[in-house]
Formats: sequence, structure tokens, C-alpha cells
Amino acid sequence: MKTSKDRGFQRAARFIMLLGKEQAPEVLKHFSEEEVEGITREIAQIDNLNAEEAARVLKEFGYLQKSRELAAQGGVDKAREILISAFGKEKAETFITKILKRSPHPPFSFLEDLEQEQVNLLLRDESIQVVSAILPHLNPKRAAAIISNLPREQKSEVIRRIASLEKIDPEIIRMAEQALREKVRTQGEIVTWGVDGKRALAEILKYSGLSTEQSILDALKEKDEKLALEIEERLFSLDIITWLSGRDLQTVLRDFSDRELALVMKAMDENLKEVIFANVSERRREIIRTEIDSFGAILRSELDKACGEFIDYIRMQSEKGEITITRNQDELVE
Repeated sequence: MKTSKDRGFQRAARFIMLLGKEQAPEVLKHFSEEEVEGITREIAQIDNLNAEEAARVLKEFGYLQKSRELAAQGGVDKAREILISAFGKEKAETFITKILKRSPHPPFSFLEDLEQEQVNLLLRDESIQVVSAILPHLNPKRAAAIISNLPREQKSEVIRRIASLEKIDPEIIRMAEQALREKVRTQGEIVTWGVDGKRALAEILKYSGLSTEQSILDALKEKDEKLALEIEERLFSLDIITWLSGRDLQTVLRDFSDRELALVMKAMDENLKEVIFANVSERRREIIRTEIDSFGAILRSELDKACGEFIDYIRMQSEKGEITITRNQDELVE
């Protein structure tokens, strides 16, 4: 929240922006160092003043608007230009360094609003020197993600340079930030959507024939067995019971004890529970309900193990030809 002093700096900054190249530096010379820093910090943060804003500012300071419409450009470059004219380049850079450090929008902060993929693309062709200068200004998590995406031969050099950094010329920071902003402007925003590829493939396979599914999984196992197993886990969930005929499901359920079924059903939603209850006797239904109610807190690992064994058993029985897994009616042949 801006204080009354900050609001004063803002008013003065807007007025000075509207003064000519000769007048603005002369006016700035009459302020204290603290005031100069505050005013130029506000100038650096203002993109521009349109004609309507300019007229309002001039009226506040008792100036009559001329017939031509006025407007003014702000930004770090404008602040630097006025400071150099007023105090010389060396002192101007001292002010600019302080301004950048205390700015609510530190250098390269706009990169934090971009998706990681876009940041990686923006920095892909930048030199090691530029990347090393940018990363210390970013959120550590974002910087770490960028480093992990760098080619192996660049990583160690970038890390070495960052570790040895003590001071960076503000002009280098300004030029690098300006160049990156321009790249973002010309490239436009890269829009990406988060995709769960494993889930998507599992859903696709569910609508494929079983033979097609198996051939795809077998081919995947040859190249990446771990990935194939993850797909299988998503492909075969507890809703596998809905792919069985009533007779086949009853055959499976007979091979599990009441307590084993109760444990598996602890992980089921109400719809799946009803499928089970519809395929057992009324007496067994009551026994299973009692077992479910008797469970206290159960370790997630224990529940996952029971469900995994239940699903694996159904798949094994299907492979042996004892039961038939049918995902849709098109696969049924009488």
C-alpha cells in the first residue's frame, strides 16, 4: 500500500515526465537524494501517460493545457535519461541500481507469469552469460527448473557462474530484460494444456479390442516395461467388475472370503458396491456389510495391496479362459 510520501513521489514523477528534456533534469536537481530516488522509481514503474492523464496532471500543478495534446513515456529508460542529464552517468547508475533493487517488480519478474515451457524456449538460444545473469533474479523453484532443462555441458558452467556472481552491471540487466520482453511480444504467448498421457492412453485402450490392447502393451513393454506396468494399473481398476457378466462375476466372488471382499469393497464407490451386492446372496451381503463396518482405519498400502490382488486375479482368470472380460457389447459374439 502506498504511503502519502509515495503518493507525493507519484504526483511529482508524473509532472516531471511531462516536462521537456531540459526542464525535467533541472527540476529534479532541487530534490533531496531520497526524493530523487522515490520520484525516479515511480517514473520507472509508469509505462506511459495518455493525453487525458497528462492534462489532469498539468491542471493539478496549475498549468494550462496547450492546444496540442500531450502524452509522456515512462519506464526505466526514461528515468535513466533524466538522471543522466541531471547528475551525470555515474551517479545516475547508482540511483538506477537502488531503484531496481527496491522495485515491487524486480528484473525479469515477468518471466514468473509465463509457463515453464515458454521460459525454456525463450532462454534456449541465450548465451551462458545471459542465463547466469537472469537466474539469480527468479524464484528459486523456477530457476531450478530452468537449470534442469539446460544441456548437460551448460549446466555446470551456469552453476559455476551464478556461484561466483557478486555484482552485475545494471545496464546488462536492462538490456537482457528488454530483449526477452521483445521476444515474448513477437512470439506471442505459448499456450499449453496439462495432459496426463498415461491416463489418456489407458482410456483409449479401454475402447480398443482386447487383442489390440494386448499387442500395444506387449510392444510398450519391450521398450519401457515400467511405463507399460503403469498403463496397466490405470487400465485395470476396480471397475473391471462391470466388464464381467453376472455369472463370471459370481464365479470370481466365490473365490474370495467375506473379509477379503469387504476389504476390497472398502475402496469402492457406492455404485461398484451395489454391483457386488447384486451378485451375492442376501445372507452373504449382510455378512460383508458387517465386515466393512468392523474395519477401523486401514493403511492405504494394505488397501492398495488387496485391490491389486483382486484385479490381478480377475485378469489371470480371463487369461486362463475361465471368465471373459467384455468392455462393450460389440465384443460379445453369441
